[in-house]
Amino acid sequence: MVANLSTLLGIPKLSDHIDQVERVIQALLDSSTNSLREPAGRVIFGGKRLRPVLVIASAAIQGGEIDARVIAAAAAIELVHIGTRSEERRVGKECRSR
Repeated sequence: MVANLSTLLGIPKLSDHIDQVERVIQALLDSSTNSLREPAGRVIFGGKRLRPVLVIASAAIQGGEIDARVIAAAAAIELVHIGTRSEERRVGKECRSR
């Protein structure tokens, strides 16, 4: 998916940027308390990472460099999303993370 989006969005190193986001998230989880690690651990691997892609694409569209600040923002958005996935139900459907 990332390779196709990379071409579509014109961001040649999108896959590398998403890998950086993954490393930031993993580092935060490794150093965090159980309150973050438990809900995030259920959904951290194998996700599409659409939200980080949108953050990175937004920075690229604005002509910005994809630097550590953009990667940190992308990781933060994904962590907020992960935190909200701990709900039993969303939009009337069972939550996949359970």
